[in-house]
Amino acid sequence: MTRHVERIDTVTGTDVLLIMGLVGMFTFLPVLLVVVVNAVRDGVTHHWREIVVLLGCGLIWPTLFAVAALLGNRDGDREQISLIIDEDGVYLGGRRPRRIAWADVAEVALITERVPPVRAGHSPSVHRYAAFRLRDAKPRKKPLRWRPRKACRNDESLRSIESAVRRLTPDVPVTVTRIG
Repeated sequence: MTRHVERIDTVTGTDVLLIMGLVGMFTFLPVLLVVVVNAVRDGVTHHWREIVVLLGCGLIWPTLFAVAALLGNRDGDREQISLIIDEDGVYLGGRRPRRIAWADVAEVALITERVPPVRAGHSPSVHRYAAFRLRDAKPRKKPLRWRPRKACRNDESLRSIESAVRRLTPDVPVTVTRIG
C-alpha cells in the first residue's frame, strides 16, 4: 500500500502561552525598571502604590492575552493533515477539507517555484506545490493556476507524491514543473 501524508506544522497551545509570556515580560520590564529607578531615586515610600499597581497590571495583562490566544486556538495541539494521497483518491485538508476521487483527477502537477530575493545578498525563496487539474475544470496552461493546490514542505515531499500517484493511478499523468 503506497500512501503519502503531508502534515501541517502548527504552533501548539503551550508554545502560544510561552510566546505571550515572553512578549508580556519584555514589554513590561522596561516600564518596571523606570518605576523602580524613580522609586529608588525619590524614596521608596512615595511610590509603593505605583509599584504594586504596575506589578499587578504587568502580570495580569500578559496572562489575559495568552488565555485569549489559547481560547482562539483550541485545536492547536491537534495534528492537522494538509494532504493525503491513497488508493481512494486525494484528501485536501485545511480550512475546507475535501476528498477527490481518482476518477475526477485529470492530471497532477508538482511545481517548484524559485522566487528571486527582494534584497541583494538574500537567498531566493523556494515554494513547492502539488496541483490537481480536475476533469470538469477549465483547462489552463500554467499549472500554478490549477486549483485545488497544496503547498508542500520540501523536494522529498514532491518525490513521495510523485511515486504515490504513479503507483496508485498509472493512468493519471504527473507533470514536474520548475519555475524561475
